[in-house]
Amino acid sequence: MFRYDSVVVGAGITGSVLAEQLASRLQQRVLLIDRRTYLGGLCSDHRDGTGSPIHTHTPHLLHTQSRRVWDYVQGFGPWRE
Repeated sequence: MFRYDSVVVGAGITGSVLAEQLASRLQQRVLLIDRRTYLGGLCSDHRDGTGSPIHTHTPHLLHTQSRRVWDYVQGFGPWRE
């Protein structure tokens, strides 16, 4: 039987960040569940036949003046200013 410290329902931006922070900062074992088969909610994308990233839902925009936030999201994949 698996045991978790926390269960997060919803693997969109908020749920994914919450699960990551619980795991990395508090060393919790986290179960992250979502009805979709992918993480990131509306900010997810997939690769087409040529390997190019295609937005699954909408283009991904992040508006922040915080260097800390910018550095955090860069840790999960490349974003362009």
